[in-house]
Amino acid sequence: MRKLIVVLCAGILLSASAMAITKNNCSPMAKQDFRKACAAIEEAGFLDDKVAEVDKILEKNCLSSQQLKELLMLFEFENIKLAIAQRAYQQLSDAENFKSVFDVFEFDDSVARLQEVLKD
Repeated sequence: MRKLIVVLCAGILLSASAMAITKNNCSPMAKQDFRKACAAIEEAGFLDDKVAEVDKILEKNCLSSQQLKELLMLFEFENIKLAIAQRAYQQLSDAENFKSVFDVFEFDDSVARLQEVLKD
């Protein structure tokens, strides 16, 4: 009985570890799906609707740093780009390339805020 409990506990821990690995090592969206998602953002009428579309994407998908850059270029306002980039960092398939996203920002203050994300 004791061995059974140990085996079950080990199985649960391995399953949890596998889930964590999958979440942290996710794959970016397929190109076609990403294009459709960008089109939905562009078609949204109001800024709030556009941001809501981004939220939907980030809830269910991971992005590459390049995809994040493309997504951010759909927005005009620096503060919106910054908020999206900060949120999306946790959903990047290649977080080691996050610094490439800095190119999208005009202001040094925005880049400094993004660098804080890397420290966390």
